[in-house]
Amino acid sequence: MKKAQVFTTDFVISIILFLFLVAIIFLMWNNTSNQINTAEARKDIQNSAQHISDSLLKSRGSPDNWNNLLDISSITSIGLANEMHALNLSKVRRFREISLMDWTTTKSGYYRISDLFGITGKYDWNLTVTNLNGEMITVGVVRPPIAYYADGEYELLVQLNNKGLNWSFYCDSLPAGTFDTDIAPVVDNNVDDLFKKLVIDAINRRYSTIIIEKNALDCGGGLSEACDNLTQLVNNGTLLIVVDSKNMGKQLLCNPAVFNMSCEKTGNSATSFPVVAEDELLNATVGESLSKAASSQWVVYQDPTKGDNPLHIIVECNDADCTSTPYKKGAMAYWDYGKGRIYWIWEVHDVTLDGRSFNENLYVGGDLLGMGEPLPAGFE
Repeated sequence: MKKAQVFTTDFVISIILFLFLVAIIFLMWNNTSNQINTAEARKDIQNSAQHISDSLLKSRGSPDNWNNLLDISSITSIGLANEMHALNLSKVRRFREISLMDWTTTKSGYYRISDLFGITGKYDWNLTVTNLNGEMITVGVVRPPIAYYADGEYELLVQLNNKGLNWSFYCDSLPAGTFDTDIAPVVDNNVDDLFKKLVIDAINRRYSTIIIEKNALDCGGGLSEACDNLTQLVNNGTLLIVVDSKNMGKQLLCNPAVFNMSCEKTGNSATSFPVVAEDELLNATVGESLSKAASSQWVVYQDPTKGDNPLHIIVECNDADCTSTPYKKGAMAYWDYGKGRIYWIWEVHDVTLDGRSFNENLYVGGDLLGMGEPLPAGFE
């Protein structure tokens, strides 16, 4: 009887140990299997992400002009490049528009993009476009941090305020509203002092973009040092955008010893100005026209006899009022200066683009280039 009891006890203990080992092996196998599945899923995600990134950054898409197609069903692939790793901003903008639109009554543009990516039903996606500092850029040409100087008119304020941008505001009087500026708005009704503060801050805060709108600055006399510093900032890579420059155009932008460009004031009859070149600053095609009420306006032109820099005209003033010299005049244009660039916009207020709002089709600032499903909290 004792031998039977010993045998039974040993047997039970053996069974327990066996089951315990089986349980451990099962748990280890299950854990290993989960790790393998997770690794395979992660690898599939990485392969899909790499394939999509290569398509976006290394190709133009198909057809090549897919960004101009109204019927997104005709798009066979999406590419955002002009050339390898050089983005076409117009295609990036169109990509964002599609991601936010309705494709059919039951499917979104986001779904259509997922379909083109080959990840429909498998993965969500999110795309953000950032600069070298890791800051998300906008649909416009500005590069943060941004300084915006305005004297009495604030046409471009809507393109900067409450867009999530890193920007600062310099004005002669503060307009109504709230502002999401990086620092408190700088207000000074002495516009010369205001301009000096802007330039000093631009040096210390290293603004990448400076926008000057509707001013009556004269860069002679007391502003000569500030203007010289501004030219150095642009020469070192700052983007300068000047709107309705008045005296600033004559005294700074068109001074051959400073920014290497010529300008003249038109007569009062010019009212229609054709788009002659496409540019990432303006949502327009060649052949469209800007229209405004008849009034005199400053335009820029390249005079090679004065050593002016090459001028890239976007909107031309070809009216009889713009023919006092034998050179093509730019109502909207840009030229490169050192490592920087200068955009000239002759007017924004009460201007239309083939019946559309000119301001709404200017890509100065605007929304940040983030699209797709929001990233989970804490995701980097």
